[in-house]
Amino acid sequence: MSLLLILASASGSIVVTAQSADYSRLVFVPMAAEDIGNITLRQPPPESGSDTAVLTPDDSLLDSIDRYRSGINDSIENGDSYSALIREQYFSLGQAQQAVGEHVQAIASFEQAMQIDRVNEGLFTLSQQDLVEAIIESHNSLGNFREAADYREYLYLVQSRSYADDDPRLLAAKEDWADWNIRSYLSDKARSPQSVTISTNAGVDNDKDYVAIYNPRLGSTLYVPRNQLPNILNPLSGPGAAGDIYQRSMTYAVSPESIVDQRLRRAETLYEEILDPDRAGPPSTREATLRDKLGAIAFAKKVQMDAIDDNSDMAFPGTVGLGMRRSSNPVVTRGYIETRDRLQEAVAALEDDPDTQPLELAEALIKLADWELAYDRSQRGFDTYAKAWSLLESAGLSVVQLQATLNPQVLVPIPSLAIHPYSRASAGYSDDFPLDYKGYIDLTLSVDRYGRVRRRNVEGVSDETPQIIRRKLMDYLEDQKMRPLISDGSATARNDLKIRYYYSY
Repeated sequence: MSLLLILASASGSIVVTAQSADYSRLVFVPMAAEDIGNITLRQPPPESGSDTAVLTPDDSLLDSIDRYRSGINDSIENGDSYSALIREQYFSLGQAQQAVGEHVQAIASFEQAMQIDRVNEGLFTLSQQDLVEAIIESHNSLGNFREAADYREYLYLVQSRSYADDDPRLLAAKEDWADWNIRSYLSDKARSPQSVTISTNAGVDNDKDYVAIYNPRLGSTLYVPRNQLPNILNPLSGPGAAGDIYQRSMTYAVSPESIVDQRLRRAETLYEEILDPDRAGPPSTREATLRDKLGAIAFAKKVQMDAIDDNSDMAFPGTVGLGMRRSSNPVVTRGYIETRDRLQEAVAALEDDPDTQPLELAEALIKLADWELAYDRSQRGFDTYAKAWSLLESAGLSVVQLQATLNPQVLVPIPSLAIHPYSRASAGYSDDFPLDYKGYIDLTLSVDRYGRVRRRNVEGVSDETPQIIRRKLMDYLEDQKMRPLISDGSATARNDLKIRYYYSY
């Protein structure tokens, strides 16, 4: 399947040409067979029998482009090259060019308007914010993700230099910038889900692949660049040649924290800056949300580290199971403990508050149970799910209401506080954002009591569903844990579930 890129031709028509699809905003939405209802798929654009199709744009858009260009020429001839009027003319021209898919030309127009703002108001003026956002949109449309990332970083730089330290707008800008970094990381993973390399800049360049080497004698793991494996495996070459593999690895090893994608580290730092460590009393709703976001980063680190472990050579002498190696990673362990402790504190605070409603406490318990199960602390998770069930049962909820609370959807990715791949959140959409479904994949699968998806079988697909979409979905389900069915307080396996996954990108 190819993405259709709209380009305005000299004749005034719009030529639609084939380009590789961008799956950075790929979203999968699961629905049980009985809940499918009447969902309409997006109709593909008309075809001309070749690799291109021709559409006729709204004449008013083409007229607008001509009119803005004429106005700009008149302003320049009148010596009015840096006025507010010509700035708005460039901005309007860029918007019209965006509307017909002339993104390269639109970027040039927006940059001309930015230059006027800088001349009149200084390099870091906030006046250019709307222009920077428009440029980012066009770069994303062109697939220029590096350039889009650079402009997004510049936007935050402008905001940080324009607002005082105690200005609420700076806190909002920090949170937006942190959120963007997480979405950028997840977008890269959506494009290349099997990649285990890290980003060395604000986006999209993955250029270092690391290998985890576990030492069972010390119970520790070293992370070394894969390109150094020849030196590590050959006892006759490189520094420390006389030692064993683990000793030779120490020469090239880097700290686990240093190989975490820098967008995750940046977002973590920003969230921590927003939180007030000296504030007394229970956390506000905003603070609780920020701490959930820190938990989401901790889990994203775990996923990245797990991917490195999964990709590591298992042929090293003394190497044991993945579980042992993962448990030795201080980044993963620290993230698990810090978030677990915070979730436990939230549960304890609700239990101590006489005004707490059973549903509110149950939701906090379910969030904690999800966290435990996602980190393979299965019995802790099962006990906490059972506690939530018992609490709601004592409050008088029926079995149907209990099921709706613990399993509100046919499949619920865990942990619930994380931003999961191929979700509305990872694509930057709100929960109620209307998706433009392009197709579906029908599956039969099972979920065991530990949340692992088993026996995935494709039963059917919509017309023209690309093979890459099928592969991304199957890879996602292989890695992603789901909340198990909670029945009578116990985690229970579900077998032969019939699910339709709609997709949009």
